[in-house]
Amino acid sequence: MKPRRIGLVIFWIAAAYMIGMGLVASFWAKSAYRYLSFEQLNETIWAVGSPLLGLWASAVPIGAILAGVGVLLYSGRRDPASGCSE
Repeated sequence: MKPRRIGLVIFWIAAAYMIGMGLVASFWAKSAYRYLSFEQLNETIWAVGSPLLGLWASAVPIGAILAGVGVLLYSGRRDPASGCSE
């Protein structure tokens, strides 16, 4: 697989990850935080320190980094100082 194609795949996976986690947070977590007390919330999967909360909180930074790597791979730019030709 060419680096250009890999870059496009990485970009779309990162975009889908960010959008997917945003939708999960918008529809599922919002109701949990709105209607449950702090004690009840700590018994759910959205408790502070849970793996799902960590994935949701890091969705945008991780997704943005992966999308940036995908764009860089897709653009196919080479460093002129390295002597590599396209």
